[in-house]
Amino acid sequence: MIDTTSRYRSLVLMNNRLILQIIVFNVMIFGLVVVSSRFPGLAFWGGCGIVIYLCLLALRATHKTFYLVCGIKLTFDAFWFLKIPGFEEIGLLELFIIPILLLLFLKASTVKRSLLGIVGLTSVYVLWVLISMVLNGLNPDLTLVMRQSGILIGLLMGIAFIGSEERFDLAIFLVFLSTIIPVFALLFQYVLSRMNIFIFHQKIDSFRGIRLSGLYYDPATMGMVGLISLSCCLYLLYKKIYSKRTQKYIYFYIVCNTVAIIIGSTRAILIGFVIVFIVYLAISYRPMLKLLPFIIGVFIIFFPYIGKAIERTTVWEIRKNIGSAQISVKDAFRETEYRTMLTGRISIWQDIWVEFQNGSLIQRYFGSGLSSDAHSSYFFLILQIGWLGLALYLGINLKILSMLWKSKVRKLPQKLGILSILLVLCVGLSATAVIYTSFQWISYFFMGGVLAMPKAGPRN
Repeated sequence: MIDTTSRYRSLVLMNNRLILQIIVFNVMIFGLVVVSSRFPGLAFWGGCGIVIYLCLLALRATHKTFYLVCGIKLTFDAFWFLKIPGFEEIGLLELFIIPILLLLFLKASTVKRSLLGIVGLTSVYVLWVLISMVLNGLNPDLTLVMRQSGILIGLLMGIAFIGSEERFDLAIFLVFLSTIIPVFALLFQYVLSRMNIFIFHQKIDSFRGIRLSGLYYDPATMGMVGLISLSCCLYLLYKKIYSKRTQKYIYFYIVCNTVAIIIGSTRAILIGFVIVFIVYLAISYRPMLKLLPFIIGVFIIFFPYIGKAIERTTVWEIRKNIGSAQISVKDAFRETEYRTMLTGRISIWQDIWVEFQNGSLIQRYFGSGLSSDAHSSYFFLILQIGWLGLALYLGINLKILSMLWKSKVRKLPQKLGILSILLVLCVGLSATAVIYTSFQWISYFFMGGVLAMPKAGPRN
């Protein structure tokens, strides 16, 4: 699979046992998920066994544990519905944070002094989320705080464990491995759904009908895994670490992943897909020449699913307002006639805006501590942590973007870091899950890894 004549031979071939172990773990996790409907106890304790194993391994082999986490995290997220009996807010997804925190504790001293500033800012952001709940007399939602801390955890993981481009590339390869089963599980679900056989998970809404989400809670979460998979796969393709024989299978996988992204019918994910391709086209158009005809064909064949992502009322409302008086942002959040736009997103944002405006002066600037199904990172945060908290969040991201832009690492890792932050900011326009799922953790891990790399010589 890997081109053994490349400079990655010593890195990858010496880790064949690790890669095999990761594949076995992923297959085992998938098997437990499949039988979980009939044997939930078996699936739960199987997941607990994996967590315990990672904790024990971290005490004697931190780097191996780190790579195992990279290689199984996104598959392990398929356990999202398995909760501890009697504790509906805590399940396997939350327990998986234990080995990660243990790894960070063991490697905390390796954080570069030059990066302590951005780490400090992200720590303030996480504390702000907790303090906003306490100040408003709410019971602290520690599960939500832990999930939103993905920005800090991911950044620290990248900074602490990525000390070279080779380690970064191996981590990218292992993250890619953890996305393969979820992508093909969704495609298998899609094939069966055409025969009116429904497995795994799906969402139903009045505008877009049944939307398949594979192993995950909703199509947006599945779509984010697809974006991570696509970003990693193209990165490895551009790195030319695959043998020529393997490349045709990689092209086939990219086409399959594109289908998986499209059938989710999620606007934000489709925008993210376009951003991924634009960034890689900007790096070099040549590797894309073989892909573009297939990608265009997939878009044509599956265009009805793209149409689902753009609800009819939205198109007619926009045309009506362009044809007469231009719609203003102020009108969009005040007038009830626009509530059906963006498949009802405008109505949700209007309600959150009213709730925000009705808050006290302190709540508007420092937050109400409330969480919401906002379908937008920015509306979620402005209600939860106020104007100043949202400004801090944006400031952190702009600071990281600036650091990535000025970094002296090689071109391809730098562009993957920049792509990651663009996806977080753009997909977050219409998806709240960006700030509390593994998409956030993985994205900031990529950014932290790039920032931790030493300066390179001539750029590739």
